[in-house]
Amino acid sequence: MIGPASESRDTTSNNFTAVRLAAAMAVVLSHSYPLIGQSHELIVMNRTVGSFAVHCFFVISGYLIAGSWARSPGWNFVFRRIARLAPALIVSHAFALIAASAYNNYIGQPVPWIYHGSLWTINWEVLMYVGVCLLGVMGLLRPAVLGSLYAVGLLLICINMQSTSTGSTVIAPLILLFVCGALLQMNREIDIGRLGPFALISLFLLFAPGISDLVLDFLRQWPLGFVWDIDVGGVRYMIYLLALPIAVIYLCAFSPFSVRLQNDYSYGVFVFAWPIQQVCVHYFLTLGLPAEPLLLFVVSASLSLSVAVPLWHYVEKPISKWRMRRRSSEWERSALKEREMTQIP
Repeated sequence: MIGPASESRDTTSNNFTAVRLAAAMAVVLSHSYPLIGQSHELIVMNRTVGSFAVHCFFVISGYLIAGSWARSPGWNFVFRRIARLAPALIVSHAFALIAASAYNNYIGQPVPWIYHGSLWTINWEVLMYVGVCLLGVMGLLRPAVLGSLYAVGLLLICINMQSTSTGSTVIAPLILLFVCGALLQMNREIDIGRLGPFALISLFLLFAPGISDLVLDFLRQWPLGFVWDIDVGGVRYMIYLLALPIAVIYLCAFSPFSVRLQNDYSYGVFVFAWPIQQVCVHYFLTLGLPAEPLLLFVVSASLSLSVAVPLWHYVEKPISKWRMRRRSSEWERSALKEREMTQIP
């Protein structure tokens, strides 16, 4: 979700910025339903469109962040992550606090008191960054370790398939998808270019309306439960966790088409959308506008984008350029030092 889209290994295309902007907009759309008082959200692959978008975010984040550490580990990695996260987060949080105070904590609205509802994913994202740092410092950010973590995590989810706790249904998949994204970055032997189309086909067959029913009926004929009591829905979920990371990274970096958006507005949209939506809901109720989620989405997405655009050009992009210049100068100093050490006196 966070970090410049250029931070990936050598690929044939780069759709990271476009995919992340689409995912950010999907989160705004998903939040438009409960914030306006509607209980039924759009469903994608058996989960809300917002939940699916966050899953994609964490896959991309794991892929990019692992690559960032591999290129420039240590304190440079920490400073870059802070520089990427902090400016927009500080400004958006200040805006959220001021807006909540001005509108009485949104009391009387369908979702009162929650003034910055998107922050919980950023908290877990930062925790994943800490995990990358710890593994990197200990020399464990390697394919074998990441693969083991992913396999163990998948096994634990399989064992706890019947659990309805937030940890099992919400948090565990995010961690697992982040780890898988990192694994795809670090393990060059995984041929994403070839596996990607198969992953996309698998997801299509298992979740496409009409077609998925036929596939699931076929799968029900086989003893798929193994040791645990896992129904065909659980099998579909496990395949989803296996196929989604490959499909997402394939679309972002290895697909035959490329949508090379130059400006990354996704983070600004993501962190500003919720408080802007809360303010919009206030005026929807005050002015007697129809409680239509799509109308709230159009208005709030437009306003969020209008904030994200100048935020990117005047804050995020200059900081990103500063980081790139610093990285370049560090590389030049390192190369110069290496040449000096190899010179024959």
